[in-house]
Amino acid sequence: MLSYKNKKFFSLYIFFSFTLIIGFFLNEDSGGSGGYITDFYSTLTSVIDPLNYFEYKNDFKFPLHYYITFFIYKISNENIYLFRLYFCLISLSVPYLFFLCLKEKFKIEKKNLYYLSLIIFLFPNYRSGAIWANTQITGIFFFLLSLLYFLKCHKNKKFLKKNILLTLTFGSLAIYVRQSYFLIYLFYLYIFFINLNFSKFFKIFLFSFLLSIPGIFFIHFDTRLITLSFSYKFYNLLLISPSILFLYLIPFHIFFFKKIVLKVNKNFILLLIFTILIIYFLSFLFDYNQKQGGGFFLKLSLYLFKNNFLFYLSSLLGLMTLYLISEKKISNYLLSLIFLLGFPASAIYQKYYEPIFFISLFLLFNNKVFFEFIKNQKNVIFLIAYFTLYLLIAVLNNIFLISKSI
Repeated sequence: MLSYKNKKFFSLYIFFSFTLIIGFFLNEDSGGSGGYITDFYSTLTSVIDPLNYFEYKNDFKFPLHYYITFFIYKISNENIYLFRLYFCLISLSVPYLFFLCLKEKFKIEKKNLYYLSLIIFLFPNYRSGAIWANTQITGIFFFLLSLLYFLKCHKNKKFLKKNILLTLTFGSLAIYVRQSYFLIYLFYLYIFFINLNFSKFFKIFLFSFLLSIPGIFFIHFDTRLITLSFSYKFYNLLLISPSILFLYLIPFHIFFFKKIVLKVNKNFILLLIFTILIIYFLSFLFDYNQKQGGGFFLKLSLYLFKNNFLFYLSSLLGLMTLYLISEKKISNYLLSLIFLLGFPASAIYQKYYEPIFFISLFLLFNNKVFFEFIKNQKNVIFLIAYFTLYLLIAVLNNIFLISKSI
């Protein structure tokens, strides 16, 4: 029998799941304004016939997602509508996996962790990915599984062989869905390198090499997997990435305020001035087609003010906030660099960072601020309210195609 509290939490999970099912029946695409729908139908041949994936040349990722969805498609009796529905139902496991990871890391009241895990339902790109059977969901699924065992490794510094191997195995499966998880995989290896002796690390390095053999084969077969859509315009990336990340960092600023004031010293002011100068310099180089993504603040700045001022301000605040949450720890700096420089594509979309960055804030960044933040239930409720507003804006944008008109 479920206790009253467990029934209450389960009811909330059912409610949020119900909103996703409603979105399914309404063909919601709040994360892409048609982009996820287009992706679904353009890659459908790869789902139906994954063995000839490379012949279709309709996607530029490793094909694991299509091998998996092929079986779901067959179970659905080759009915596209049922296939999407089954995938959507399977996607309901993602918030629960996030909860398991949170429980593994934080020893606080479970109800706070439970509420926090439900926020996944409020991310437009999670919802659209679940509704339209996107690689986004399959990648996040394996990423969370790898995180679960990574956190078990990190717990009390007990790097058990089983947990290490499962971390790397699920991490590699995430890569075989979306190549961008390669950088997270390298982060895992870095943590293992600094915590294990040479002999143990060499063994897991060999294990990683074995896991990479299928990838080497795929790249040899189709070099587009590592070359397509790459852009050398890093000045665009250095402005867009922190702007996008700032959207997820805003709710913490109220909590950070006192800590920021305490950190205002000569070095902080000098860093702020230096960052302002960098943003100012990059603004002259900025050369980006705003029709192809660019993130929430770029669109909002153009829509409200017909210029990029708000966008540049969000870039500045995003960079400074990443500096603050890094707390002069190498592992945090590495994670910040991964999210700042990890998507050097010619078109940079919000979906690349969602919900992977939000998940990483709590599970990968080594910062007590997040622990202190979620100890207070009011803070978690505030997060839910904030991302509910974000979702409503995304839904309205999907209905009225506001960003398409910019």
